[in-house]
Amino acid sequence: MPELRHIHGPTICYPRRRAAVSLIAALCLGFTTPVAFAQVRLTAELTSKSDFTAAESAQIATFVTERLTQLSDADADVVKNARAALFEPLDTGVSVGFRLEYAKVLDQRLASLIEGKDARLAAIALRLAGRIATATSERQLQKGMASREPATRFAAAVGYQELLRTVGEGALGLGDAAVEKVLTSLRDAISTEKDPRVVDAIILALDGIPNGGAGAPLRVRAMLRASEGGLALTRRLRKESPASDNRLWATALLRDLDIVYQTLLTQMQAGAGAVSPEFAKAAASFGGASLAFVRDRIAAAAPADETPSLRMIVGAAENIIVLADQVINPAGKATSRKLPDSFDQAIERGNANWFTEAAAPYIGANGTLTKPPYSMKPEELAPARK
Repeated sequence: MPELRHIHGPTICYPRRRAAVSLIAALCLGFTTPVAFAQVRLTAELTSKSDFTAAESAQIATFVTERLTQLSDADADVVKNARAALFEPLDTGVSVGFRLEYAKVLDQRLASLIEGKDARLAAIALRLAGRIATATSERQLQKGMASREPATRFAAAVGYQELLRTVGEGALGLGDAAVEKVLTSLRDAISTEKDPRVVDAIILALDGIPNGGAGAPLRVRAMLRASEGGLALTRRLRKESPASDNRLWATALLRDLDIVYQTLLTQMQAGAGAVSPEFAKAAASFGGASLAFVRDRIAAAAPADETPSLRMIVGAAENIIVLADQVINPAGKATSRKLPDSFDQAIERGNANWFTEAAAPYIGANGTLTKPPYSMKPEELAPARK
């Protein structure tokens, strides 16, 4: 089960309507070990094979059909065990061949569930598509992200988290070009998605890749896209009129900054050369745009319930800028200016100038981020016009 981790605020569960409540039950409740079924089961010997006879393919198809049918059973225990049984063959020791065969059998069945009217079944199908981690997964998850229903897009983001975690742990079945397409799609979704809860889930999907070990190179690629998506998101939020869900947008932005910062820190601790200059530059630019976002929110007299998240955004953004500049300018003397303290002063006095002046060395007209190699346009970071 992919966890919606508690980083800087309460876990977000999607509460929009009855079907959405069922969706969150499917996403947020744990899956227990299935009890024995009288029907067909798939052995470890079968799931580790690379090639399958006609009889074995038929056995896999029968297993899938039985379990999918049980998902609509009136007995909650039957549904729970069927759901767990569909995931069980993908847990350990699975060959690429089995993943491809399982995906082939499930392809049309998953599409029907995702496009159907039952949000609970769509959520299960999207998560299962992610766990399979093949080209089928990418196609099905794209369908989910294209849905008009925010709850279905949320479920697709959880499916993407399953996919990236599975690939990051070393599972084969999805080529590198397809993985890059997934990362790029998630980056674009961060910048264009209109629901902050869905954005938060997309960011968690990118966070599904292990931070260290064999998955580290993929993690850095994902965080490059998270930085690019976050930069585009802050630009968009600064242009839009204040809305009632600004607090949720701040939570999502903070989540994005947090995972970028944690990755940057971990990779720097791994030794010289672990962090690519491209990632460091994108991360610093994202940090600078986030400081501009906070400055504008202070000037707009953001409500008190936004203040905790905004303050943490300031701290994370400044840390990212300082660390990234050490990667790009190792001989430089990048040091923290303790911007959270200036944020406190600005809030206490109701005057954004306290923060604006303190942040100027980073995002002012002649600040670090307006100079090479960042070269952000001063007008891009300038205070919003009233």
